[in-house]
Amino acid sequence: MRFKYCPMCGKELELKEVGDEGKIPYCSTCDTHYFDFFNTCVIVTVIKDNKIALVKQYRLSEKYWILIAGYINEGENAEETVKREVEEETGLPVKDCKYISSYFHRGGDNLMLGFIAFVGEEKFSTSSEIDEISWFKIEEAENHLKEDTIAHEHFCNVEGYLKKQD
Repeated sequence: MRFKYCPMCGKELELKEVGDEGKIPYCSTCDTHYFDFFNTCVIVTVIKDNKIALVKQYRLSEKYWILIAGYINEGENAEETVKREVEEETGLPVKDCKYISSYFHRGGDNLMLGFIAFVGEEKFSTSSEIDEISWFKIEEAENHLKEDTIAHEHFCNVEGYLKKQD
């Protein structure tokens, strides 16, 4: 979120130099700087044996599959969010999860923390947010993700991580 007006007094903000941070929105009435902020989310590659769960949400794309993702709720840490989101959207309890990398999604001003989640069960019980869900062999999953997306980049990072583990 980018501030244009002071959330305390409503005055239009001016840009003021703040050390090495550059020009930051500033309210001269309240004597306060307002740094831009963003939402923090998780993006998760769900794995069972040599398969990855991919989902479709038709409101996002009818053609491409995506990974599980969701916002971190107040009071949650990232790992708790991974477990909650995976269980909410797939019905599968997470046995273990590992942090892989982070990504910034400009379109939604989201910092996305990328994880791998390992599950022990295969039978899905999806939420109303999910239109389709399916297991794909790891070596085939990339073909179902849209290139130049965070999901594709995260999947490639997960593949690299898995190869190092072998």
